[in-house]
Amino acid sequence: MTSHSTLFLIGLILLGWSSYSMADILSKYLSASYPVPQILMISGFLGTIVTGIWILIAKGKKGFLSPKLHWHVLRAVVIIGISYSVVHAFSLTPLADVYGITFTSPFITLILIYFILKERIGFHRWMSVCVGFTGAFILAGPQFETLSIGLIYAFMAAFLIGVTTIIIRKIGKGEYLPLYAFYPFVAIFLFNASLTLPDFIVPQGMDILFFLMNGAAVLGGLLMVTYAIAHIDETAILSPFIYIQIVWAALFGFFLFGDIPSWTTILGLVLIIGAGLYSIWREHLEYKKTHSL
Repeated sequence: MTSHSTLFLIGLILLGWSSYSMADILSKYLSASYPVPQILMISGFLGTIVTGIWILIAKGKKGFLSPKLHWHVLRAVVIIGISYSVVHAFSLTPLADVYGITFTSPFITLILIYFILKERIGFHRWMSVCVGFTGAFILAGPQFETLSIGLIYAFMAAFLIGVTTIIIRKIGKGEYLPLYAFYPFVAIFLFNASLTLPDFIVPQGMDILFFLMNGAAVLGGLLMVTYAIAHIDETAILSPFIYIQIVWAALFGFFLFGDIPSWTTILGLVLIIGAGLYSIWREHLEYKKTHSL
């Protein structure tokens, strides 16, 4: 893979995690008026419709079949586990504590990559993840003053995020793009529909637009993150860039809610951004070294 391709995939996953961050903000706003399962159900429904029509028009009914169908089904189940774990973690545990735990997922991902996929990690990639996690930990400011089952849910979410990366690599880069998103959306819709329909609240006014924007943000994030992970030569390259989510959380807090950043917030942002830039610089150097031989 060329340096330009690697940088393209880094840029793509940054856009993907940023799209997820936008979905988080919209979900936070909508959760004040609607149950979380309903938000997830509508997002899953919209994603199912869009990707389903996409596949049907381009490939016909046979387009829904895949030789990697078992991996798609497993990934859909894991994604349900992630959404269930995250929702319960946030409901039972302070936000900062949940962030402090879930952002261990890059470490878990690297460990799984090393032992299951047998991919090379390297000192510099470990360091990028360590520095990025330090920045995220400082920025989130977890206190862990109370021990609750919510912390277990957070650890479960972090582990399952790592598992999804392994499954995407098992599916591989040859899969038809919308299939990466179709099965997870179907699973999210069906699982949350059973929790939502008895008490469904009909969206009103601008909330309809916000639901549509949330669905689009989740779809964009799912497609971009999955595509980048599936096509990168070495998965470890992308691990530090998940921390862009907490950067966006800090920026949204400042611009939308007037939260003045503390010195710890600024330090955390500097470490996270620095780790990302260092990773990009190192991959560029690796490319130059390889192609100068």
